[in-house]
Amino acid sequence: MQKRSLLLSLLILMLLSAAPLASPAVAQEGRQVYAFYFGWYTGETWGDGRLQDQPAAPYDSRDAGAIGRQIGEAQSVGIDAFLMSWFGPKNDNLTHQVFNLLLDQAAARGFRAGAVVDMQDPGYNATVDETIQTLSYLVNDRANHPAYLRYAGKPVIYFWNQGRFSLAQWQSIRQQIDPNRQTIWVMEGTATNLMPAFDGLYLFNTAWSNNPAATAAQWARRNTQAGGWFYTPTVLPGWDESALSGRTNPTSRRDRANGQFLTNSWNGAVSSGASIILIVSWNEYFENSHIEPSSAYGTQSLDTLRPLIAAWESGG
Repeated sequence: MQKRSLLLSLLILMLLSAAPLASPAVAQEGRQVYAFYFGWYTGETWGDGRLQDQPAAPYDSRDAGAIGRQIGEAQSVGIDAFLMSWFGPKNDNLTHQVFNLLLDQAAARGFRAGAVVDMQDPGYNATVDETIQTLSYLVNDRANHPAYLRYAGKPVIYFWNQGRFSLAQWQSIRQQIDPNRQTIWVMEGTATNLMPAFDGLYLFNTAWSNNPAATAAQWARRNTQAGGWFYTPTVLPGWDESALSGRTNPTSRRDRANGQFLTNSWNGAVSSGASIILIVSWNEYFENSHIEPSSAYGTQSLDTLRPLIAAWESGG
C-alpha cells in the first residue's frame, strides 16, 4: 500500500511539472473599458452660456455622493475605470481634491481610477522640476492607493499636452522617476518622436475621422512602430465644440444620430484588436463628448454602450 501511495504521489508530481506555466499577468488582465473623467465642475459651472447641455442631476465635483453615483452609473454599463484630468497636488487645487475623493469612492465600490497628468494649464507642471515633483508624488503616494488603476500589476499614468517638453527632457524625467519602468506611461497625440520615454499612446479626439476602424488600426500600428506596447483606441458619442470661440483648427460637429455615431466609433475601436478601450468622455460638456446622463440626451449613450461592452468583454 505504501509503495502504491508513493508511486501515485510521483505520478501527480510528474503531471504537475509537465503542465504549462500560467500565462503572464498581461495575458490575464482581460478586456477593460476606461472613461476620461473631469473633476473641475462647481455649482456655478452649469450656468455657463457656452454649455449646450448639462447633467441630468447637476453637481459639484467635490460632492462625494455625486462621485459615488457616477461610479455606479459607469459600472452599470461595464466601465472599469475613470481616467481623471489632474494637475497634481500643487496648492491643493480643485482637481487634486476631487481625485482624492474619486479614489476613495472607487475603493468603496470595487472601481478603479487613474490620473491623467494635465500639462495644459501654465500654472501647473510648467517646468521639468515641477513635473518631477508631481510624478514623484503620484508614483510614491497616490499610485499605492487600493483603487488606483493598474494593468499587469503596474500603475497606469496618462498624460495630456506632454509636448511641452522635448524627448531629452522626458527621458531625463523617466530616468529619475521610473528608470525600471514599473509604471505605464501613456502619451496623448500623434507626436510619436516622444515615444522612447513612454510606453504607449492614445488620441483624445478622433471625431474628425470618417472611418473609425481605419483610424484605430492606423494608430495601433504607428504605436507599435514607434516602440510602444500599450494602446487604447478612442470611442466618442459625438462632438460639438462650436460654442467655444477662438480655437485653432476646431473639429467639425459630429451629430450623435441617436447613438449610431457611438456604435460606429465603438465597433471601429474593437476592430483594432486592442484589449483596452478608452471612452472620451464621461463628462466633457464643453465639447459635448459626454456619455453621462444629461438633460438633452438622457441615458442614450449608456443604453447604447451597455450591450456593446457586455458582448466585447465576454469575448465577442
